[in-house]
Amino acid sequence: MDLTILIPTKDRPEQIKRIILYYKKFKFAGKIIILDSSNASNFLKNSTIVKQVNNPKISIFKYKALPYQAIKKFQKKIKTKYVCFSGDDDFFIISGLNDAVKFLKKNPATIGVNGTSIVAGLAGEEHNKLYGFGNYNQFHSNDSKPVNRLKKIILHYRVPLFSIFRKKNYIQMLKIIPKKTNSKFCPTRVILDEILESFLVVAMGKIFHISSPFLIRTVSNLKKGYNDYEYSDPGFLKSYNFLEKSVVKILDMQSAKIFRYEFEKFKSIRLMQYKEAEQYKKKIGILHFRYNFFTNFKNCYSNLKLYFYLYQKKNFFSFFEVLKWIKHN
Repeated sequence: MDLTILIPTKDRPEQIKRIILYYKKFKFAGKIIILDSSNASNFLKNSTIVKQVNNPKISIFKYKALPYQAIKKFQKKIKTKYVCFSGDDDFFIISGLNDAVKFLKKNPATIGVNGTSIVAGLAGEEHNKLYGFGNYNQFHSNDSKPVNRLKKIILHYRVPLFSIFRKKNYIQMLKIIPKKTNSKFCPTRVILDEILESFLVVAMGKIFHISSPFLIRTVSNLKKGYNDYEYSDPGFLKSYNFLEKSVVKILDMQSAKIFRYEFEKFKSIRLMQYKEAEQYKKKIGILHFRYNFFTNFKNCYSNLKLYFYLYQKKNFFSFFEVLKWIKHN
């Protein structure tokens, strides 16, 4: 398969072992690049795991940085026509990857594609006890106008970064990301490591969605809570300004004017969400916040199962096969 999966990781050798065994078990034929920010001890463990697998298509590089800064550092190591990003605890469905690559080959005007995805809640010391799962909606838009795609992500923010992208477009995005020594230009992590990249790829081209089973994202570590809002960081305004300027450079003059106006809405929406999340956690406490998350998560199971059995039975079993493997590994 002419595809590279990029997997940033930090001090989680048990996850690296599991994800490598998963792709071996399900016969992934593409390449895997692991970007390792671990300490010396865990990097040695990860390197040993990779060496033991003895697969020349799997490589590991050590570099302490945020995920996309590490990817930027080693972008020349990407030799395939297509590329995708993955957490070290996310699992792509191999048939979905094949379908996505085939779609990109047949549709040259599209820069990226994603498919039907779910998010699974895992617990236990080995993170293999399933609490439940629900739909994971990724951003997609086949609108030919960049400003219209940007309007969509502004009003209904969804992450497009787990899509399969053409390498040439992905490299174009990476060129804009500040390298590690320039983090001061975009100091807020959630912007530098997610929102910036999301807006850039949306501005660059159409991202399509196919119905094929595609990805299982997992949530397995709740110790740090869920504070993913940029307004908790004092450098968020500087980071937003960097994002806005970066996107504007891609647009024509008229589109840039519209984007600047619409982007103010995004900042307002995110601020409102941040305040609501903070008030909710203060009201019920972080432990209850986590409990309610999993309770709601678990309640999604019956609806999701019903949906797949009634409309996408094949999809359900594709996911179930992987979830079953996770449970026993």
